[in-house]
Amino acid sequence: MRKNLGLLDGLLLSEAVMLALARHIGRQRAHEVVYELCMDAVEGQRPLRQLLLEDPRVTPYLGPAELDNLLDPARYTGLAARFVDRVASP
Repeated sequence: MRKNLGLLDGLLLSEAVMLALARHIGRQRAHEVVYELCMDAVEGQRPLRQLLLEDPRVTPYLGPAELDNLLDPARYTGLAARFVDRVASP
């Protein structure tokens, strides 16, 4: 499963990055920046993480360690645990 998630080179978790960046530059601006970088990643076939680390609109606020956490699918499960508990409970 992790291999399949990795095929998108971080694009799957762009929302997590956008939300973290929004705390610093506002939601709309963060959305615009991350959207632009996602499109660049797809068109240039480059990992999103690399583009984020090269962008001066991002780097003052999100460093390599934080981006690694944000782009880790294991850390971004949303409400999955709650749903599993609800389904699995008698």
